[in-house]
Amino acid sequence: MIVRVIFFYIKTYVSGFRTDYDAAVTSDQQKNMYNSTSKKNFICTKCHQSFSCVIQFKRHARVHREKKSHRCIYCHKSFPYSWNLNTHMRIHTGERPFCCNYCQKSFAAKGSLKIHMRIHTGEKPYSCKYCPKAFIVSANLNAHIKTHTGEKPYNCNQCQKSFSQASSLDAHSRTHTGERPYTCLYCQKTFTASCSLKKHMKIHTR
Repeated sequence: MIVRVIFFYIKTYVSGFRTDYDAAVTSDQQKNMYNSTSKKNFICTKCHQSFSCVIQFKRHARVHREKKSHRCIYCHKSFPYSWNLNTHMRIHTGERPFCCNYCQKSFAAKGSLKIHMRIHTGEKPYSCKYCPKAFIVSANLNAHIKTHTGEKPYNCNQCQKSFSQASSLDAHSRTHTGERPYTCLYCQKTFTASCSLKKHMKIHTR
């Protein structure tokens, strides 16, 4: 009797989990859903970030599903969690609390430091299945693979120009709308892309 009850709860949990996440993963991923491996097999179809463990993937999926109630007072971008907002705010404040032990370069996020460290260690954990190239971050690999496949799934609804990355489409769309959501904390100059703001901020923080 006890065994049947335990089996019922396990079956119910697995069934509920698959209902929530079947829409977010491909059929190939579903076959290996419960296998945690050294390879990052679990890829988010929303932002293409990849994970080696289903638990990490499940936690990440909430970012897209949760209500974005935490809003930046500088650029009005919204986030699902307060820690997401706190990390983002450092773009505007210039705070960079995470420092590299090799070159003393500092970063706003701990994850950014981890990725930067691979420049010193030479680690490139993301390998292309089409050619010998390898990459420090999964996003670069995903973008590179599209050079082999020719895939450009992100289309502008104004001019029909297509892009291989969602971020490229977002930046392009602002050329039509005139939106400049990234504002410099020091001089109030505005930018269409966060990378442009980061580059500009170096003028003030040198």
